[in-house]
Amino acid sequence: MKIIEQNSSKLKLRESGGCIWVLGFFSFAVAGTFVAGLSELFTNLLELSELEKLGGWIVSLSGVVAGILVIYSHPGVYVSFDKNTRTAIIHRRGLLKNKTETYKPNEIKDIVLDKTIDSEGDPFYRIA
Repeated sequence: MKIIEQNSSKLKLRESGGCIWVLGFFSFAVAGTFVAGLSELFTNLLELSELEKLGGWIVSLSGVVAGILVIYSHPGVYVSFDKNTRTAIIHRRGLLKNKTETYKPNEIKDIVLDKTIDSEGDPFYRIA
């Protein structure tokens, strides 16, 4: 997580799933190409046996589903802690869903942030 804003009364953090989304899109695009090819776009489909076509469909559709699941299961997260209003707001933005949750201090049991240093020497935080 990266700190967006930090002062005496507010802390705003953001985590994006950008690299994971690229991996999911790559899986979706490559497998989608094979799905399109097996849908009569390949010119040499007559050379394949039915078992080979079935295997191609299973592997290709699995890649499409895996790409969608990777993107769907890694939403971008925006967290805001406000001392003045005494709230914590967690907003998750994903492929097909956006969800906002608001918590009061008595609902929060513990918050643990791990701090590491990235390759450029900047601090990087994540919720443990």
